[in-house]
Amino acid sequence: MQRYLLICLLMFWVSVERPTIATEITTEIDQEHQAKIERLMEMTGAKDMGMQLATFLIQSMNTSIQESQPNIPPARALDIASEVTLETIESNLDSMYAELIPLYAKYYSEEDLDIIIAFYETPTGQKLIQTQSSLLQESMQIGESWGRRMKAEIQRKIQERLQSEGIIPNPK
Repeated sequence: MQRYLLICLLMFWVSVERPTIATEITTEIDQEHQAKIERLMEMTGAKDMGMQLATFLIQSMNTSIQESQPNIPPARALDIASEVTLETIESNLDSMYAELIPLYAKYYSEEDLDIIIAFYETPTGQKLIQTQSSLLQESMQIGESWGRRMKAEIQRKIQERLQSEGIIPNPK
């Protein structure tokens, strides 16, 4: 029953159309502005986000595969998931950067970028850059753990509610 509820919730979540930010941004960006954005992205490691995302996706997919397909040989399934994820992300990183540049331009003028870049060149700015990745990874681990706890609680509450309304039978 829990698997059925989870599948229904997942199908609903996947079917909900969500607008993307990139489709809303149509700003013309001059070359100097774009160059400053690219410099900031390189300084802050934003260009490495794709590979960090790949790592997170691989971990998440490996967990999903292990939970949903226990009969699949785990080592080979995990190898395939990792290879496909890395290849797909690596071959599409340029398109992500192309979508990020207008987003940065939407929020940061050239003057803003000059100030931000100057900050990142300071020791404190360098510390922020150096710790940002670890902070993000640890935050994602906390979020993943929290999400698992919420998933179990949500499943329990949905099951209780469905039982209380007579939609599914109470276990005896």
